Amino acid sequence: MALEVSDTLEAVTTGGATLTSLAVWAVVRAPTTPGTGGEQDGPVLKTGSKRPGRERWKLSGQDGTTGDVTSALLAGDTVLMHGAKPGPAATQGLVRAVVATDGTSHWQYDKAPASAALEPLWGVTRGRLLIAPELLDRVYEVRTGDPRQPERPWRGTVKWFAVPGGRLLTLGDDGESTDDRVLRSLTLPSGGSRSLEGARIHEKEKTRDWRAPAVSGSRLLLVPDTGALDPRVFCLDAATGREPWSYTGLGKAGQPQIAPVTLPTPDGRGGDRFALLSDTDELHLVDVRTGDRLRNEPLSITAGNGATALAHASRTGLLLVAGEGLIGFSPDSGKRLWSHPTAGLDTSWPPLPGGGRRGPVARDGVLLDWLDARTLQAVDLADGGRQLWLTSFDAIARCPPAIGGDMAYVTAGQVCRALGLRTGRVPKEWPGDEAVTWLAADDRGWYAMVGTSSLHAVNAP
Repeated sequence: MALEVSDTLEAVTTGGATLTSLAVWAVVRAPTTPGTGGEQDGPVLKTGSKRPGRERWKLSGQDGTTGDVTSALLAGDTVLMHGAKPGPAATQGLVRAVVATDGTSHWQYDKAPASAALEPLWGVTRGRLLIAPELLDRVYEVRTGDPRQPERPWRGTVKWFAVPGGRLLTLGDDGESTDDRVLRSLTLPSGGSRSLEGARIHEKEKTRDWRAPAVSGSRLLLVPDTGALDPRVFCLDAATGREPWSYTGLGKAGQPQIAPVTLPTPDGRGGDRFALLSDTDELHLVDVRTGDRLRNEPLSITAGNGATALAHASRTGLLLVAGEGLIGFSPDSGKRLWSHPTAGLDTSWPPLPGGGRRGPVARDGVLLDWLDARTLQAVDLADGGRQLWLTSFDAIARCPPAIGGDMAYVTAGQVCRALGLRTGRVPKEWPGDEAVTWLAADDRGWYAMVGTSSLHAVNAP
């Protein structure tokens, strides 16, 4: 399920210091000649049926000789996969972009690492640019595989990336020491332009260690990570490269508890606000334009790093706290509106592109969330968090659900189930041979990584 990051940054600065210009973008030729299935190293394509509810295609490794599938990403009409190249002890990996309708290959990149995080920091922005610092050496066109210069527009290990106002912003190490953080930014193409010529890279070495930022237009809210020496919370303006304000509402010793989020106002007027949770479990709503504290609401919860996340959907603020519950709150007042039990983040909210943050599975005012390890609930956000339906499995859930069209797709163990998004009616259930470890969906149906060896596309029922 592809979630686009917001989109501006002429020059990024910290403390008013301008970042150093380093390089110029250019367009170079595609990484490999596009082909299909068996024409390339890696998982083999097996075509299926166009009939409703039937498997459309499958990419799979065979007997350790054609490579495995280790992660996948759905981006519009393209499915991206990362896997190992053929061989019993493969040390080289690949990234392949395939057509969602039939599984045939758009292009393939053959110099990826053989292994990476189960959920890489990859994502597609502006509907066409693939950013995957763990897997690729630069930014690529998602459909054509056209790479953009320069190589390695990031250094070392990237902690997160964001796309504010037409620039790619990354925070990582310098490639030599994991203790020295480097903030890098570079211009992405605008409109229908395919050329990056003239765009510049800027970087700031030995910068602070920030959590993944909240983005509103050209502004980012940067908050320190746990244990950071500099406790400041401040706004970075992408258009000017300046810091228009710092937030002092947490007090001298206060620390943000989790990565921040951007909340739209319920009535669409008055501008966005940033939301952050303090280490004293108070929800702070901050005006994006001025940095003024709009609300400061005690929530009486016990939040924890890595088990708590903020988000929003359908004009409702959302806070998921493992062991505490799923909380709906007003983006205007910060007050709690309703709450439900939850199984936690790993199986309920998928990672957002760029790393460091997770987002809810919601559409048309319906939110899907695991009530417990075996039971999924659908919540009506437009009706005060009313529970619409429940569905239960015999096995324990391992990954978040997905929404495609008016269908919810849910998996636990070796079973995938389709349900009406608002009704909970089950038109189809698919048994499998192995557990599903990744799930995505669109109007055509659902896509799943089964075990660590195959990627399946199945038609909607």
